[in-house]
Amino acid sequence: MFRSLHMKLVMIMLLLVTSLMAVVGAFLMTSVTNFYIDDFYEQMSEVFGESNATFVSSLREEAAQEDGAVRLQTMLEAYSGTLSIDSRNRNYYVLDGRSGEVLASSNEDGQLLEQTENILTARNGEVGDHSDLAASYMDVA
Repeated sequence: MFRSLHMKLVMIMLLLVTSLMAVVGAFLMTSVTNFYIDDFYEQMSEVFGESNATFVSSLREEAAQEDGAVRLQTMLEAYSGTLSIDSRNRNYYVLDGRSGEVLASSNEDGQLLEQTENILTARNGEVGDHSDLAASYMDVA
């Protein structure tokens, strides 16, 4: 089957092209993933960063109220355009700081929320904004 020189050259070219496509594909996938991760964290920084400290302080004031979860949900729904919340690909969750229980959410199936590293960091009183390229989600807490 591989006796002719022509067939051997064709097989070498096919292997070379396949290898090159795999390398370029991996590079493109990494670049696209990095773009979306950077875009996500820029949007979160725009809304919850130091440049918008008044919004963050008003969130904290509303959370201290008796019906804080409902008030936070109303405020986050007002910013849903800026946060790109669409209830299909991107959601928000309002959690109890002590137990981690979901109090309000843009996702109906949000009652079984995984306790990520960022959520655990936030429950300890710090900002959780660690990103992981290998994770199937992006979160800020």
